[in-house]
Amino acid sequence: MIPYDEIPADVRQTIEDALLCRRPDATERLLEVAEHLKNEKAGAVKVVEEDYSSLPADEALSRMLVKGRMEGIEPILERSMSEHGSAIAVIEQPLMEGMNRVGTLFGDGKMFLPQVVKSARAMKQAVAWLQPFIEREQLQSGRKSAGKIVIATVKGDVHDIGKNIVGVVMRCNGYEVIDMGVMVPAEEIIDTAVREHADYIGLSGLITPSLEEMCNVARLMNERGLSIPILVGGATASAVHTAVKIAPCYDHIVAYTRDAAVMPSIMQEIASDPAEAERRIKAEQESQRSAYAESQKPLLPLEEARRRAFMPDWEAYDTPVPSAIGATDVEITVEEAIEYINWRAFFPVWQLEASFAELAEIHGCDHCRAQWLAGQKQDRRKKASEAMQLLKEAQVALARLVRDVNNSIRARVVLLPANSVGDNIIFHAEGGDVVLPLLRQQKDGEECLSLSDFVKPCGTDYVGAFAVTAGRGIEEIISGYQQTDDFKALLYQSLSDRLAEAAAELLHARVRREVWGYAPDERIDRQRALRAQYRGIRPAAGYPSLPDQSAIFAIEKIVGFANVGIAVTPNGAMSPASSVSGLMIAHPESRYFMIGAIAPDQRRDYAARRGITEEELSKWLPK
Repeated sequence: MIPYDEIPADVRQTIEDALLCRRPDATERLLEVAEHLKNEKAGAVKVVEEDYSSLPADEALSRMLVKGRMEGIEPILERSMSEHGSAIAVIEQPLMEGMNRVGTLFGDGKMFLPQVVKSARAMKQAVAWLQPFIEREQLQSGRKSAGKIVIATVKGDVHDIGKNIVGVVMRCNGYEVIDMGVMVPAEEIIDTAVREHADYIGLSGLITPSLEEMCNVARLMNERGLSIPILVGGATASAVHTAVKIAPCYDHIVAYTRDAAVMPSIMQEIASDPAEAERRIKAEQESQRSAYAESQKPLLPLEEARRRAFMPDWEAYDTPVPSAIGATDVEITVEEAIEYINWRAFFPVWQLEASFAELAEIHGCDHCRAQWLAGQKQDRRKKASEAMQLLKEAQVALARLVRDVNNSIRARVVLLPANSVGDNIIFHAEGGDVVLPLLRQQKDGEECLSLSDFVKPCGTDYVGAFAVTAGRGIEEIISGYQQTDDFKALLYQSLSDRLAEAAAELLHARVRREVWGYAPDERIDRQRALRAQYRGIRPAAGYPSLPDQSAIFAIEKIVGFANVGIAVTPNGAMSPASSVSGLMIAHPESRYFMIGAIAPDQRRDYAARRGITEEELSKWLPK
């Protein structure tokens, strides 16, 4: 596929005229251009199909890295090594120059993450080919780099896609990266950083308890008198949380990095003037702490919040009795789940706009896709072209999953008699009751919701618990690529995450129509399903209406995650990482909401219902 901005301007104009019907002779002019290009011996065609073998070796290597091209790179490396006299010189000069250009283009918004990952893949292959020569030269330790960073997903957390993207981007910017993987204890992170003389430590996490683990790393570093800058990121982190919770644990730099793209500039700022960088970051965080304190609105007393609970008319409520009470394993294939993929969540993983998801609605028509591209504003076309290519490669990957591991997905739902008792839901299981303590909103409003409001306090009612995983089959494919192809590893991981969510959406649909059966005649399209425009909800642990990640242990007790091949870490993360679990509630007025801030009186009450101390609760619900 030729990148949009590499099509010669006159040819591009002619194509757009034909696609958008801008002039009556557009088709004839396009045919003339096509015939001209077919017969042309030189010019635009040769520019697009660049012959790298005819270029000077260093220039060819630099261009191939920027393009992410791997085919035919070995003989060019051999030429370059012959010219420079050593393998390490090839790395330090043409290869690093090429990767520096990639980093610059990415930072300037002229290259996008999928292209960067492909460039890193080409660099990795080049270094692998040179490695035996480097070892013979015994110069490996003399290689220069922009700095060394140790990165890790903290203890108890198995999510690594964001961390892996950081590793790719950092290598593209000339940094030496030591990736410690997932579930790494604080002591190991610190010991490795000290032993390797790291210039930076990067911490990542997705689940709420990971925030406390990051604080733990910072505290231990302070106790050991270290001054290595800490960079934190991941879905659970934020600039405010970093300023309010993590930074006060460490006397030196703790910087929040919202994504991989901003990390090189932050690290360069620190390297160029550490004292000034620390002063600026700390001043900014002090301002954020002050703004946070001022923004905290008074909360209602817990008893008042409970008086404002949602009160359904339970006497008029006709409890839907499940068609199948107890555990039901539901077969969902990858092919079936694909239909429910939320592409709006896929593209942002690759730092592309969620709105590009509309591409997925253009089925099997190259002309329609080309017309869509031509209709984009000029300043979006390059990024839109990359989104098209990414979706094309994602669809090829999905086809492979359908072919090779179509039955990898595992899903189970357990529907049990249940009641609410105050702010708890009590599941009446065969082996005994399972109590799930819940939180309630305390913001000043007409209603202060808790999930328990949607479950009958007495009489007969039912609540479901479920677990879905993309499965070990997909995980093995990802693992196979992690050492050989960063792009494909990240592509399959991002698709695996989407498939798990898609399978959960499909499971919920089948529960509503068949397993529980309270909506047997439901007929909604995919778009309405993804907007949750149906009866019932499926809140997951760690999400706004069920923010305590430890709720997953009660869900696990009900579902028996091992039955679908899921394990849970002590911090409540599921493995495989592409897994989803939560509750299913059928009340027609049930809805999603955000608990938000809670007051000290509810923290005390909730900790008591959980049977833990308030200090222990802070791990799951940071103050």
